[in-house]
Amino acid sequence: MPENPKTPAGQTVIKVNHQRLQIVLNYRGVRKYLSLGLPDSKLNRVYAEMVRDYLNLKTTPNTTKRVLTQLGACCKWALTLPPLGEVSHTLTLT
Repeated sequence: MPENPKTPAGQTVIKVNHQRLQIVLNYRGVRKYLSLGLPDSKLNRVYAEMVRDYLNLKTTPNTTKRVLTQLGACCKWALTLPPLGEVSHTLTLT
C-alpha cells in the first residue's frame, strides 16, 4: 500500500468527503477544512482547484486560512437561502 505524501505546510489540497468537495489547509500543524457543499463532479472540481491554486499562488498561509474561514461562513449562509429561481425579492447586504 503506497503512502500518501504529506502536504507542505501552508498548502491547500482538494479532498472528497461523503461525495462532497473540501479544500484542506495545513497551517502551523493544524488541519483546516472548508467543505464546499458541492458534489464531486468535473466542473465543481475545476472550481475548487481554481480557488486552491489562487490561494496557493497569491496569498500567505495565514491569509489562506482566513480566506477559507470567511468563504466557509459565506457558503454556510448561502445554503440557508432559497434557490435563486425561487427568490421573489432582492437581497440587500449591509
